[in-house]
This record gives sequence, structure tokens and C-alpha cells, in this order.
Amino acid sequence: MRWRVFVKSMKLNNDFFSLLGHSMTWTAYHRLSDIHMYLDYMAKTYPNLCSVQDIGRSLENRALKVLRISNGNPSNKAMWIDAGIHA
Repeated sequence: MRWRVFVKSMKLNNDFFSLLGHSMTWTAYHRLSDIHMYLDYMAKTYPNLCSVQDIGRSLENRALKVLRISNGNPSNKAMWIDAGIHA
């Protein structure tokens, strides 16, 4: 099977966003706006499983958002994953 390289050089944020629909990578710490955009992307891409919920405001008045992943079955067990938090 033959293959071709379509993108020889990528500017991380702009080109990743246009190719994937988001600018998140798992090799760097991202701005809050990038993280929120990724949560929104997940909810839009997987509407039957993902929803974004606002659970309040930080001391700096920033939105505290969470991604809820659920198939809607109330008998499923719940799990909380806390990540991306630093002092």
C-alpha cells in the first residue's frame, strides 16, 4: 500500500484544530480555554455519551466545567476522575 504525507509541517494549534476539531494534545499542559474547547468538542462529537456541565466558579471567577460520560443507565456505577489541577 502506498501512502503520501499531506501535511509536512504543522503549527500545533491551528493545524491540529483544523484536522481534529480541537487543539488538545497529551504532551503539554494547555490553557483553560483549550481544555474547555476540548470538553465542548467531546460533547458535540459524542452527544449520546458526553455532556459538559458547569459546576460553579473558581476564586478567579473562571468557569468550573466537567465532562460527564454516561450512557444514561441509572444502574451503572459512577466514577470521579480529577485531573489537570495544580496549586
